[in-house]
Amino acid sequence: MNPLLPKIRALALPLLAGNLAVMGAGTIDTILLGHYSKLDLASFSVAVSLNAMVYVFFMGLMQGVQQEIARAYGAKDEALVATCMQQGFLLSLLSGLVAVSLMSVLACHLHWLGLSPESAAISQAYILITAVTVPLSLLQRIFQMQANASGQQKRVMWLNLSNLSIKALLSWLLIYGHVHTSVQGAIGAALASGVALLLLFPWFVRGLTNVNGQRPWHLLLRTRRLSWPHLKPMLAVGVPNSITTLADVIGYTAMAILIARMGTEAAGAHQIVANFTALMFFVPFSLATACCILVNKEIGASRQAEAVRLAHFSLRLSLLICFALASVCVLARPLIAHSYTNDPAIHTLVLSVMFISCAYHLFDGQLAMIMGMLRCFGITKMPMLIYVAFICLGALTLGWVLAYHGLPGSTPLFAPMGVHGFWLAAGLCAASAFCLLQRRLHQLLKHATDSSNQRA
Repeated sequence: MNPLLPKIRALALPLLAGNLAVMGAGTIDTILLGHYSKLDLASFSVAVSLNAMVYVFFMGLMQGVQQEIARAYGAKDEALVATCMQQGFLLSLLSGLVAVSLMSVLACHLHWLGLSPESAAISQAYILITAVTVPLSLLQRIFQMQANASGQQKRVMWLNLSNLSIKALLSWLLIYGHVHTSVQGAIGAALASGVALLLLFPWFVRGLTNVNGQRPWHLLLRTRRLSWPHLKPMLAVGVPNSITTLADVIGYTAMAILIARMGTEAAGAHQIVANFTALMFFVPFSLATACCILVNKEIGASRQAEAVRLAHFSLRLSLLICFALASVCVLARPLIAHSYTNDPAIHTLVLSVMFISCAYHLFDGQLAMIMGMLRCFGITKMPMLIYVAFICLGALTLGWVLAYHGLPGSTPLFAPMGVHGFWLAAGLCAASAFCLLQRRLHQLLKHATDSSNQRA
């Protein structure tokens, strides 16, 4: 067995469990509200979509903080770790305040979406309640980054799993009004998220190990001012990552809106395929996060050759896992489709669309690793531009043509493809972006290897 595998596995598995737990919280609310009220479910869907566009942007901004903390740990410079965390604290608090302002503006202008007064009132309340917790959520993210980089990733995993358990119980109580609580519906789901965060935040931060002779939460109390020399490399990574993440969310949202015009069967099939594809994506995404932390620690320790070797192994491992997941998904399509729906028309459509989405996942999962490695070695703007151009703009444009107009020709092959057209376009664009970025990464790794050999 490759000696790098245990190091990656020890970090990636807790990250995967934590990420799935985070996704599970939204799934539980969807299921509970789906059995409670169509109005609350629709209002919840609108509110979550709007929140996501703001939240993921600022969460993506924190990626640069994680890279600098990992490099400081690799260099075994505890003073630098403390400085990076303090800058991360200030950045998260400032970002949180801006996020609260943006979400408040969105909540006050829901009439632009043409919602009914009842739905708008529920969505507005949901957005405003969750907005209050965003600064604390971003702040907790900085503590999680320190925990992952310092080998305390299991504590992060237990935090997310505990949050899922408490959140599920509170959502059940507040949505339906059980055990002498008043019925809150979608507003209860928002309250449950906030209460779970407030309950677990102190437990999590108090249990983290020391940084530079102090508990990590002590550093928060000693944080004074922003330092541009330390903040600049964080933003150089975080801003392109935020734009990339936001483009991904906008692309998926626009794709869902365009497909919704095709009818309930197409919209339902797309939602099922998109949900399962997102679930699969968390596997390569968690692997990429773990590998990037380890590579950054090697770079921080000035072990360039080891960083390159780890990057090459990570790429091979990611390809193997993505191929295995896609293959299993292709074979298990009937079982997966049946677990989501009993409608024969939607079931049949899911089977055919999922075959294309598996091919898409093979490239999309690899892109998570490739883009992460490019950021580790200082390439940030090019991956952002290529991803936005291909995955967001290119896939939507080509998907609209294939879905509604088809290609010039008289054979059935060139006829409008419906929902299949969007997923085919997404797969083609993901493959194109994969080829371009993979070539650039291999050039970069080759150059890094040559430079390391010359210094040796």
